[in-house]
Amino acid sequence: MAIIKTTEGLTMQCRLQVGMDQESGLPIYRNRNYSRVNPLATDQDVYDVATGLMDLQTHTLDAIKTVETAGLLSE
Repeated sequence: MAIIKTTEGLTMQCRLQVGMDQESGLPIYRNRNYSRVNPLATDQDVYDVATGLMDLQTHTLDAIKTVETAGLLSE
């Protein structure tokens, strides 16, 4: 039985370093999520938009991720 995957949505997630923990000295991170990204957008397009948006932030950009939501149907 074949399975069909249909992409339903794409979210861009930007991880920012917002400070340092005073006790442990480890960085503190926060995620900024941007939903309703066009699933047909290329990785380069998503990266360019993310870096452009994060240039407006005062915090340091640590990572860019995409989260895909998809449905699975059997034939």
